[in-house]
Amino acid sequence: MRIDGDYSGSTASAGRVGQGVDAGDFAAAMARATESGEPAAAESQKRPPTAEERAATIRQANTALAKELQEYLDKPLAVKLREAVLKEMGLTEEELAAMPPAERQAAEAEISERIRERLLGRKEEGQQQAMDEPLPSGDQP
Repeated sequence: MRIDGDYSGSTASAGRVGQGVDAGDFAAAMARATESGEPAAAESQKRPPTAEERAATIRQANTALAKELQEYLDKPLAVKLREAVLKEMGLTEEELAAMPPAERQAAEAEISERIRERLLGRKEEGQQQAMDEPLPSGDQP
């Protein structure tokens, strides 16, 4: 059996003493290997992440989600409602601002009406539930 001990492409027979590969040949072989499209960075990306790396990724995701939740909770109800109505209408604030004045005024009126309906609808539902409950009476057997 023959073992290729020389990285330059020539063959050497196994078992010969004193004909090892010197450090220059190894460095040249490493240089050729990295030039051939197999960089060390690609190798490290192929390995599965360690437990510490997974934990760090999870912590970053949790931090981002907590920040997003806090920003949402800090918004006033009117802003949340406006954003929801704009989303239903398929508009953004930027698109609304770019509209001609007459069209924008009509869109703003529609947005205001929908917000008012939502606010009054919730209030009416609460009042209706209170009306549906039986009144306490002292005549019950």
